[in-house]
Amino acid sequence: MANVNLGFLSLGEVESRNGTLQRPDLGSRPGIRTDTYAFRTGSVQANVAISSTSFSDQDIALVLFRDNDANGILNNGDSVVRNAGSGGIFQTANAVVTQGSYIARLTSAFDTGYNVRIARASTGAANPLTAPEIPLGQISQDLQRRDRVNDNDTADNFAFTLDGNSSLNIGVRELGNLNKGDVNIRVVQDLNG
Repeated sequence: MANVNLGFLSLGEVESRNGTLQRPDLGSRPGIRTDTYAFRTGSVQANVAISSTSFSDQDIALVLFRDNDANGILNNGDSVVRNAGSGGIFQTANAVVTQGSYIARLTSAFDTGYNVRIARASTGAANPLTAPEIPLGQISQDLQRRDRVNDNDTADNFAFTLDGNSSLNIGVRELGNLNKGDVNIRVVQDLNG
C-alpha cells in the first residue's frame, strides 16, 4: 500500500504518477490492494478531475474522498465525494470541490501497474484531463482524418456541425491495416454550442 501526499494542487496543474497495486502480505488470505493520493486545494472553488489507467487487463476502482480531519490518511471520518463506479481498466472521477484536503483511493483485487492523473481547473472550465477538441467545421462531404490513441493519449475529440439534410456515418480503421479498429465511439450533441 502506497500513501502519497501530493501537497497543494494548483489551478492548471496536472499530477501524473505511475504505481503498482500489490497484494498485501497476509499469508494465504486474499487481500485488496490499495494506494492513496492525498492533496489540498486552494480557496477558489474548482473542478478536480482524476483518471486511472490499468497497465494490464485488471480492473481498478477509483473513489475521491474529502479528508475531513486533514491528516492525509484515509479513515472512518472521511466522506465520499465521488465514486467512479465498480471498477474498470480506465476510470474517471470529476467533482467541483471547495477549499480543503482530499484523497483519491485506487483499489484492485489483483496486482496491476497503473497511471493516475489528478488535475484542478477553474469551475465551469473543461475537464483538464480530456483531450482538446479538434475543430472540423461544417461537414458537407466525405472527410478522412488520421490520428493515434495510446496509453498517454487515450482519446480524440472532434467538433463539427452537420446541415439539416446530412447523415453521419463513422468508420474507424487501424493505420496500415484494412481491418476495422477496436475503439469506442461516442457522438454527443452540443446543445449549448
